[in-house]
Amino acid sequence: DKALIKEVVAALCNMCCEPPPDDFEADSSTPPPGSMATQALDTLACHCAAQHVYPQVLVFVKQGSGSGDALVRKGAFNALAVVCEGNAESMRRRLKDVLPLVLAALADASGEVRGAAAFALGQMSEHLQPDIVDHYARVLPALFGVMLDSDGSVQERACYALDAFCESLDEEILPYLPVLVEKLVGVLQNARKREVQDMALGALSSTVAAAGAAVAVYSSTLLPLLSHFASSGAADALQARCKAIECAGLVLQGLARRAQQGDAEATGQLQAAVP
Repeated sequence: DKALIKEVVAALCNMCCEPPPDDFEADSSTPPPGSMATQALDTLACHCAAQHVYPQVLVFVKQGSGSGDALVRKGAFNALAVVCEGNAESMRRRLKDVLPLVLAALADASGEVRGAAAFALGQMSEHLQPDIVDHYARVLPALFGVMLDSDGSVQERACYALDAFCESLDEEILPYLPVLVEKLVGVLQNARKREVQDMALGALSSTVAAAGAAVAVYSSTLLPLLSHFASSGAADALQARCKAIECAGLVLQGLARRAQQGDAEATGQLQAAVP
């Protein structure tokens, strides 16, 4: 029943804004109401026709993003994030309507809202390719503002969004490469959470892959840093080691391409890196 689906979607959108109960414990096997609502919305978006789901969510996002209540703003962007996969075609057609709202929310005063917006942007970057890449000139600068966020969970989600977005970039990334490398190196050097480091290494790999030979000029900065992560013996560092090795390989690939073009400095760096 179409009317029933719309009522359910509207109820779930409102439920996305509910705070955890006062007695909620983070390690509880039962998720809080907001998480249950997003899971249900995800399922609906993947199994119901988009015309019965996305219009309701879009109205909720437009209204909720302007709310004075941070919980409502957070709920709006979480709801948008979880319908990206199932409603991708509809979202592509309305991308210009929602992308400005998401990018603006990356500068929200609330860390929870910034994190929800970064998560939404990551989901959009995964599922709305290649359309979203056309907006790189707005997306990349907006992400720069949250990559060094004081909230570690926001940093983690910003790096996730950057990783997903840069996977489909090519030479468009070149004007932003100096800032990207600087920001990602800063995250890797200063982040305390392993999850943030893992996401930053993934984002750096996507950046290096998109940059190609242009990354050669940053090899003297990147390779020692990547070597540090690749050689870590920490019990929780397996994913970081794997990602660092992958990224170092891409940097060396860029050096090799520059060396093939007759760059003597790149040739020397490549010989020093690979005896």
